[in-house]
Amino acid sequence: MPPRLARLLALLVAVALVVGAFAVRSRLADDGDGVAATGPDGDGDGDGGDGGRSGDLVVVCVTELAEVCEAVEEQEDGVAVRVEPAATTAGALVALDAGAQPPADAWLTIDPWPAMVDVERASANRDPLFTGDDPAPAASSAVVVLGFPEELEPCAEPVPASCLVDQVATDLNVGIAAADEALGAVVAGQLAAGLVGATDFDITTFLAEHGTELTDILESADPAPSATQAGLLVQQGRGRYGAVVTTEAIARPIAESARGVQDDLVVVPTAPPARADAVVSALVGGDRGDQVRDLLTGKTAQEAFAAAGWDRPADGPTGLPPADVLVALREEIG
Repeated sequence: MPPRLARLLALLVAVALVVGAFAVRSRLADDGDGVAATGPDGDGDGDGGDGGRSGDLVVVCVTELAEVCEAVEEQEDGVAVRVEPAATTAGALVALDAGAQPPADAWLTIDPWPAMVDVERASANRDPLFTGDDPAPAASSAVVVLGFPEELEPCAEPVPASCLVDQVATDLNVGIAAADEALGAVVAGQLAAGLVGATDFDITTFLAEHGTELTDILESADPAPSATQAGLLVQQGRGRYGAVVTTEAIARPIAESARGVQDDLVVVPTAPPARADAVVSALVGGDRGDQVRDLLTGKTAQEAFAAAGWDRPADGPTGLPPADVLVALREEIG
């Protein structure tokens, strides 16, 4: 082979090797973190108005809404779901640096957790995350007491928080969701509002006047996810839990189960009335934020909420203390 032709072939081989190595390296980079190197708008900076995320819509859901999220993931293409306690997600969002990509496209949670995150971010001199259309209402469920009628008989209907305090003093074990769960803050807030007789109150005054009463209720039974407590109430009888403060979505199926009917379990509203609102908070902007918000408030999600016992979104006040009070309350009792 002539020397000149040999050199030309060697050069072509070298170029082919470089191109091949670059292609493999690019493929490994994409496979390694699931996020493309270029942004959705193709400009290579990854901003694209949605934080640079590509691929499936990623939704992080609180424990109480796992059934809904899993149904959406199963029935809708291009959706990836992660279920975790509210406090786990909240902690990551409070610590999120300005301009950093959030851990998901949306958070399906219970109000007022998004506002609680912003309260804690403000305390840390960080900008708020939830503004504009967020959070979007998705479903609602009343806060109720699930229990054995003889345990709740001394209380009026609806059940006042003060009566639960009295019953705890006579050895009633009242299940309250763990502080890390979304319903932990909701139920503690309802009970605190009931003891004070108002939803907006000074936390220092509350603790001085009613802190011991609330602590007695919270410590009367083992903390756990609310659905776990309700399930154990019907499975184990009056031993571990005599009553559980939870949502109607959790309580009603338990009370209407064969074992619940056999044990005459009752579902009683609380005084003052309160409710849990499931909300969608988009963590990204642009079309992707609109897309995930529409998905989690759309037909598939609404059917999943209904199957899980949730009602359509309700209007008006929830009957819960504001976010800053709930943050302070969680810090004291958490």
